[in-house]
Amino acid sequence: ALEKGQQPDRGNRFLKGQADEPEEYSAFRAVNGEGKRLCDVLPKTVTVGGIASEYCVRETVMDLLASGRSVSILTKGLGWVQEEKHQAVMKELQKQGAALIL
Repeated sequence: ALEKGQQPDRGNRFLKGQADEPEEYSAFRAVNGEGKRLCDVLPKTVTVGGIASEYCVRETVMDLLASGRSVSILTKGLGWVQEEKHQAVMKELQKQGAALIL
């Protein structure tokens, strides 16, 4: 059973792209139901998974790295659109300082 605080709720579910403009691939500034931004509550060390690695994951990781955070990418927790582009993005993010968890 999930312990209190582990179930999705308005405090721990952050949404991005809620408006048509601007386009928002990165989850870095996503907002929860309490009005808090993800970038303001994340720890210094972050593990990332998600969809799609060439777009939303890439932009989120780039923002996390630019903010000075240590980022690991859970590669088995990723989805992608085109595998070749996915592989290229993983190499790019690794060169930028992200660690890949295989």
